Amino acid sequence: MDSERRLRLPVAKIDPPVPQTKPGDISAVYSLTATESISFHDLYRFEWDCDADNAGVTVPGTDKIGETTSASQQMLCQYTAGATDRTIRVTLRVTDSKQQTSQAEVTIVVGPRTDPRLPPIAMASVVGGTNIGPPGTTFNFSSAGTVSPYGTPLSFSWYFDDSASGSSNISNQENPSHTFFQLDDDYQVTLTVTDQFGLASPASVLIKIQSPDPPPPTAIFPEPNPAPGVFHVLTPIAFDGTASRDYAGAAVESYSWDFGDGNTATGPAPTHVRGVGTCEVKLTVKDSSGKSSFTTHDVIVKALEPPANFRVTGSQYMLPLIRWGYLDFAWSPIKAAPGENLQLEIEIQEAQPVPACWTNDVTRSGIALGGGHTGGASPVCLSVGLLCRLYLSVSCSSYQYRCPIN
Repeated sequence: MDSERRLRLPVAKIDPPVPQTKPGDISAVYSLTATESISFHDLYRFEWDCDADNAGVTVPGTDKIGETTSASQQMLCQYTAGATDRTIRVTLRVTDSKQQTSQAEVTIVVGPRTDPRLPPIAMASVVGGTNIGPPGTTFNFSSAGTVSPYGTPLSFSWYFDDSASGSSNISNQENPSHTFFQLDDDYQVTLTVTDQFGLASPASVLIKIQSPDPPPPTAIFPEPNPAPGVFHVLTPIAFDGTASRDYAGAAVESYSWDFGDGNTATGPAPTHVRGVGTCEVKLTVKDSSGKSSFTTHDVIVKALEPPANFRVTGSQYMLPLIRWGYLDFAWSPIKAAPGENLQLEIEIQEAQPVPACWTNDVTRSGIALGGGHTGGASPVCLSVGLLCRLYLSVSCSSYQYRCPIN
C-alpha cells in the first residue's frame, strides 16, 4: 500500500462518554458519539460494542451492540452499578465508503451504587414435591413464590446442572420441564431471576436420580377351604404362607401371623387351635430391605354338635331263647373341614326293666360314611350290623362305639 493511500485511511475516535444518570444510581447510562473521527472518504457506518459481558440488561433506547449512521448520532449504553467500581471498555469500528475501517476504544468506570433498591426474591420448587426418581424421569419446575419488590418485570434463567443434555441444560421459561437420564447423579437445579436494572437473585432445588425402588413382597396364603374357612372347635387349623413371593434382590425374611384371638406365630406354615367364633387371620411378610405387606382371611370356628336327625332305621333279633340281632342307625351327614378327623360316639343304654346289657364283645360291620340311611337299604352313613344282644344275669353296662368321619 502506498503512502498516499495510507494517509487516506479513516481514523476512529470516541468522544468522552457523557453520563445520563446520576452517580450512585443503580442504572448507569452513558451517551457515546464519534464526532472527532476523521476520514478522507465519507464515513457511513459506526459499529458500537458496549462490552456485552458487562452491559447487563438494556432498557428502551439502549443496546449492548448497536450501529449508528453518523458521527453525531448517540449510542446509549446501560450498565448496572455494583457495590464497587466496574471497568467497562467500549469499542467503535468505523467504515468509510471505500470499505476501509478503523477501530477505537474508550474506558468507562461505573461507580458503586448508593441506591438502596432491593433485588427480586427467587423461589424454585418441583411440581408435586417429589425430587427423586429413576433415570428418564421428567420433572416439572415452578418459580411460584418469586417476588419483584417493585413490581418490575423479571427475566428467568434455569440451569439444570445436566451437561449431558446439551442446549437443553438451560431454559428461559418461567416454569420449565427437564428430563434426567444419568443414574446415581444429584443435580443442583438453579433458577436466577433478574429485574430490569440487572439485580438478580438465585434459588436452587436438588434432584436425585436413583435406581427404581423395588416393590415390597406380596403376602399370600390360601383362603381356608371351604371358603370362608369353617372349622370345628379344637381342630388344629393349618396355615401356609409359602406362596408369598419376593422380588429380585429382596428375599422374604420373616412371616408374622396374627390369629385374631390374641395369639401370634412366626414361620411360613404354622398351625393354630382356637375357640368358637369368627376371626380375621392376618399374615405379614417382610423382606431383607425392611419392606412389608400383609393379607387377611376370615376363619369361622363352630362348636361341635351331635349330628341332626339321629335315628334307628331298623332292628332285628333272632332265636327265641338266646336272643341276638342287629340295629341300623342313620343321621344327617356332618361336614368336616379339610384336615379334621372327627369321631362320632354312639352310646347304647338298656331301657328294659330286665337286667341285661350290651356286651363289649360285639361284632361290627358295614361301616360307611356319607348321607343318611333308611331301613332295608345299604347303609351310606353308618350301620352297626350283627350287634349281638345277650340277656345275662350280670349287671348292666353301656356300650360305646367310636368311628372316624372323613
